[in-house]
Amino acid sequence: MDLLILILTCAVNLILGLLVLMRDPRKSYSQLFMIITVLTSTWIVTNYITNHAIHDLGLAGIANNLAFASGYAVVLSALMFSYVFPVRRKIASFEKWFLILS
Repeated sequence: MDLLILILTCAVNLILGLLVLMRDPRKSYSQLFMIITVLTSTWIVTNYITNHAIHDLGLAGIANNLAFASGYAVVLSALMFSYVFPVRRKIASFEKWFLILS
């Protein structure tokens, strides 16, 4: 049952991202939204693997690291998305440095 929920969630998430991207593929907000949906699906799958790979600790460790990295990437891409949607906003220099360092 968990696997079915995982597949449905990722499929709906990616379809939503594709619909937004297909509407206007050249816009930066469409591209960033697609990146967010791909990273969110990656985060969901790696969390599932982390929780269900009880016999292979190496795989669970790798999935755990990927889950943390993709979760962090979701937050950063959502932050970047907030700079361009609904109105493009100029990023201040201290914000650029903060993003680069983080």
